[in-house]
Amino acid sequence: MKVSKLIIVMSALLFFSSFAGAQEHSHDHAQEVLSESATGSDLTLIQVMHDLTHQMGRIEFGIMTNNRYMIEQGAKAVVSHPAPEGGIKPYLRKNHEQVKAAVPEMDQRVHKTAQKMVELAKTADMETLQRMAGEMYSACAKCHALFRD
Repeated sequence: MKVSKLIIVMSALLFFSSFAGAQEHSHDHAQEVLSESATGSDLTLIQVMHDLTHQMGRIEFGIMTNNRYMIEQGAKAVVSHPAPEGGIKPYLRKNHEQVKAAVPEMDQRVHKTAQKMVELAKTADMETLQRMAGEMYSACAKCHALFRD
């Protein structure tokens, strides 16, 4: 009995979390993220990254449970995520020029793949959607490695 109540509560939390964070707008994320005057939000870089991680988790959970709506909404939230206040420059401690040169390509890989995922979420097979999620993870990991070096 306790297990079934836990499953119901967890399902409800996941269901309602699937509605959070999916704003629809388009702009050049790479340019906004690199801009020192980014005003898209009052979120810190860490807060933006935490939300993106949550959205990627929504996509993965959707793939694992064949929940196409969750995949679509997670991908929409990735596409429309805000830039951190002030861009990323305040967070860089070293190799600013390398990061500045690399971010646009990596950012485009993530956003173009996420946009394609939004378009295909209702029709593509789960294996294809999983490969797309892997492409996004790969671009994220490359950017994070460069940021930390």
